[in-house]
Amino acid sequence: SNYTHCTGLYLNFDPVIRPTEVEFCYTVQGKADMSNAYITFTGKRWQGNLPGSVAGITCCTYQKGGGVVLSAGSGQLVSLGNAPKYDKLIKCRLSIDWNRKIVIGTTDKDGKGYPAARQTTPFRDDQCEGFATLYIYNTEVQATAWYNWIRIVQDENAAVIDTKAMDARAELQRNIDKREYDKAVASDMAHGMKMGAISATTHGPDGEQNLAEAQAMSFASAAGAQGL
Repeated sequence: SNYTHCTGLYLNFDPVIRPTEVEFCYTVQGKADMSNAYITFTGKRWQGNLPGSVAGITCCTYQKGGGVVLSAGSGQLVSLGNAPKYDKLIKCRLSIDWNRKIVIGTTDKDGKGYPAARQTTPFRDDQCEGFATLYIYNTEVQATAWYNWIRIVQDENAAVIDTKAMDARAELQRNIDKREYDKAVASDMAHGMKMGAISATTHGPDGEQNLAEAQAMSFASAAGAQGL
């Protein structure tokens, strides 16, 4: 509904979407000292953490410095424009280039139209091949974000993403990584057992010398070295 006060909302897409443009209108109320008014698109359903969910786009607002920003893949924040004034609506438009995995964002805070974008922003994770979920949430306890509307545009000719194939490739890579890990562990264990066998042969009761003899020879060698 219009002007929904949210602490956290999400929307799943089935099948996964590849929008070419996302636009939303919102405002902020209250004293905001931290980042606020988050919009995040992820390539997978929630996996317990954001990196595991393959975040493609994250847009948020800093009332004190920074303004409206996009989070880039390198962890850098790219400014799109000034933050909205309290209780004043602002529009944000994000154009998405899936071939280059970049976002071109701009804001309209006074209703006079969108100015030219300042720069492009790479996806947070360039492994994101489509959006499975949209998250809208706050992280500021003293302020709220109120959304008027959100518009998601996808080219009607856009191909449907085969998420099963993506998951199968990911599972295959995990299995390969696990086999390599298991081989490395087995090699380390075999090496350790071999070294242990050599040690046992040298100092065993049926070997050339027992432990007491080995210690005596060591002491004799040390004494001889001191006399040189």
